[in-house]
Amino acid sequence: MLIFGIMCAVIATLMFSLAFWIYHRRKVKNIKYVVDENGKYTHSLYQTFMKQLPLIFSLVGIVCIIVFIKALLP
Repeated sequence: MLIFGIMCAVIATLMFSLAFWIYHRRKVKNIKYVVDENGKYTHSLYQTFMKQLPLIFSLVGIVCIIVFIKALLP
């Protein structure tokens, strides 16, 4: 169970790193994802997903940390 916990900690670190990298890259390049109300549904859905991507990676990292803590507890 400890090996599973360590793997979750590594995955959490990677997820937080990806989230920070994407967020920082957007700020440096000033990339803004604006949802176009008149655009096609799939295009607006893609833009919404890309806008929320750092949040998704951060939430996955938090879940992995919780699993890591549960793996350490007897």
